[in-house]
Amino acid sequence: MRELAIAFSLGMAFSAPPGIVTAEAIRRGITGGFVSAVMVGIGSLIGDAVYAALALGGLSALSGYPVARSGVGICGALLLFWLAYDALRAQVPTANPSPKRSDFIVGAALSLTNPWAIAFWLGFGGVLLSAGIRNPEAKLPLLLATFLTGALAWSLILSLMIALAKRFVNATLFRIVSIGSALVFIGTGLYTIWQVYLDLRRG
Repeated sequence: MRELAIAFSLGMAFSAPPGIVTAEAIRRGITGGFVSAVMVGIGSLIGDAVYAALALGGLSALSGYPVARSGVGICGALLLFWLAYDALRAQVPTANPSPKRSDFIVGAALSLTNPWAIAFWLGFGGVLLSAGIRNPEAKLPLLLATFLTGALAWSLILSLMIALAKRFVNATLFRIVSIGSALVFIGTGLYTIWQVYLDLRRG
């Protein structure tokens, strides 16, 4: 139980820091409410689970090819720039629109276009070991599932907070959130391109 509690806590801690998924969940949650924010979070977890399965399934050799990483990175940067454009042209909703399938798709795409995700999941056993879990390799699937459950729990908490705060959002605050999200996306996209450039130089 102690090891599961550690994995669950690590999952929440992994998801809690502000980042591109959080920024998009906030932006879409303000527009579409609780379910829209949750769908972004669940989509990102699906992407994480795919990369985790690839890493655990022995396909980790892909992470050793700079060209493959760079291709994923460029796709990720383009997605971020598109999200920045979408955020800047967003308008204050006049009613509560129904959650869209794109909420889930965007969350998954943000996760799947992270070129360093496989590297993180390859080191997942080391993360657990450093947290005090002995022989994590023997129970990696269970610990991974618990980790993702913790990440999902944080996504639900964040989405609830967004839904509760939604009633206080006016046109000015909505615009500030949209511009802030766009800046996060642009900055992360530029950083990703810079890292891809450095990766290709080293490769």
